[in-house]
Amino acid sequence: MTQIQNGRRYDIDALRVLAFMLLILYHIGMYYVQDWGWHVKSPDTYSWLQDLMLLVNQWRMCLLFILSGMALALIKGKYSAGSLIWLRSKRLMIPLIFSMYVIVAPQLFYQLQLNNGYQQDYLTFWLQYINAPADFFPEMQSVIGLLTWNHLWYLPYLWVYSIIMLAIGDALKKLAQSTLASKLNLWHVFAVLVVVQTAIWMGYGRNYPETHDLVTDWYAHSKYLLAFSVGYMLVMHKNWWQQCIDKRLVLLGIAVCGYIFIFFDNHGFMPSVEGSAYPDLMQGAYSVAYFINRYAWLFAVIGLGGHYLNRSTPALKYANDAVLPWYIFHQTLIVVFAMWLRPLALNDGLEFVLLTAATVAGCAIGYELVRRLWITRVLFGLK
Repeated sequence: MTQIQNGRRYDIDALRVLAFMLLILYHIGMYYVQDWGWHVKSPDTYSWLQDLMLLVNQWRMCLLFILSGMALALIKGKYSAGSLIWLRSKRLMIPLIFSMYVIVAPQLFYQLQLNNGYQQDYLTFWLQYINAPADFFPEMQSVIGLLTWNHLWYLPYLWVYSIIMLAIGDALKKLAQSTLASKLNLWHVFAVLVVVQTAIWMGYGRNYPETHDLVTDWYAHSKYLLAFSVGYMLVMHKNWWQQCIDKRLVLLGIAVCGYIFIFFDNHGFMPSVEGSAYPDLMQGAYSVAYFINRYAWLFAVIGLGGHYLNRSTPALKYANDAVLPWYIFHQTLIVVFAMWLRPLALNDGLEFVLLTAATVAGCAIGYELVRRLWITRVLFGLK
């Protein structure tokens, strides 16, 4: 049995790297998947991709927030509150602001070209993009004009949650180490999370989809801040973390069953909520199934990582350093390369291989370039 020890946890680093690699593939999939909106779409889309992507889209971002909460809990005692705020601001907010002005802009440029008929050159677009309000597409502008963070929404959310955790972290630690918590096993925690998430979804989540605008994204906050807090408490109550490892195969079995349910539901094999005599009751039951699926996958992945991945390797050290710049670069590279490949009208299989290879190569080259100068290291959140 793998035992939880104090000190650096390499499984968290490894899972974070794997989660971000999965995100790259997921976003490439968004270019090709049928019926799911994205910034740009392939002329040929495929419904079967939904089945692959539904396997992970219930839990992929929650996993990143759980891992971030765990990482914060492990380092919190080493820094003062002020030092942690500065560290998080330097590694999250500086890259965010820089990337909104420079890295993300090509995504919107090609989106407007493809979907809105924009025909001006990139420099003309960019000068409008960085100066709010822009002179075109008012329906797409916010209080900061066309400026957007797109895929980088994770960074401001993580920064805000980190500040919140500095305020409530001690209370969560006391709760995790309380007499009541000592009487609860992982299954109790699992059940509470499913019930809480179902209540939130039924109460208001189903009427307020995620917006990623930070200020009014209340359902997303209820989901991701909860995941962040769960990660924090797993470190503070190591028995729960240990039980994820010990029960990893049981959790994986539950997760697979949950995915099978979602697969059948997505293909119309389950009773329809709209056709039910008790639609709210049916919706509640389906929500329970979906949230069981989410937390089974989350705890299974954490358990599998704790059992198999808690070891240091040179490759992990390199990848852990590279993961933030790769995250910053990847979606812009996907959009740019997809638009460059589009006029060639290649076979979709070949195009997918080329798009994936170009994105990975672009991320790798980009990281090698930015890690060599102190100014680019700062702009991309490197230590």
